[in-house]
Amino acid sequence: VEKYTTSEEGLENAYVHLVNNSISKNNEKFHIPIHVDQGDDIEGFMWSQESFRNWLQSTTGKDMMMSKIQPRMKEIAQWSLMCASECIEHRKNSWELYGFDFMVDDSYNAWLIEINSSPACDYSTKVTERYVQKALVELLSVTLDMREWESKSRKEQKAADTDG
Repeated sequence: VEKYTTSEEGLENAYVHLVNNSISKNNEKFHIPIHVDQGDDIEGFMWSQESFRNWLQSTTGKDMMMSKIQPRMKEIAQWSLMCASECIEHRKNSWELYGFDFMVDDSYNAWLIEINSSPACDYSTKVTERYVQKALVELLSVTLDMREWESKSRKEQKAADTDG
């Protein structure tokens, strides 16, 4: 862990600043667990959503993840896609995976840092391994299920739409 600084000497150290996982994973301290009071140790500078949620609940006594943070992240993601919808190229028979990077401030406000098209899907941490595997399976499921749905007759599609 590198202590954040605004000094000129800190400008030379890429790990002192707010950086993403693709940069952080090259830090020699990347795999050293960081001890956190009232929470799971942080490995690879990353917590799972469950660990973060548990820590928030233990420190605030509230489920801030479900009541404030996650709904705001969903709103921001939706607004971002709506704003950029005219710039997103439609390509028949293909899809694009987007990665939304957020940070949470000390007032539990979610802030969008960046959106990555075709984000890295490597297993740099246990957290990314679990999420990448889950996301890719879900992505294939959506893609394959959609094709199956499209191959049905209109009558079958209408019946399938009302089954759930």
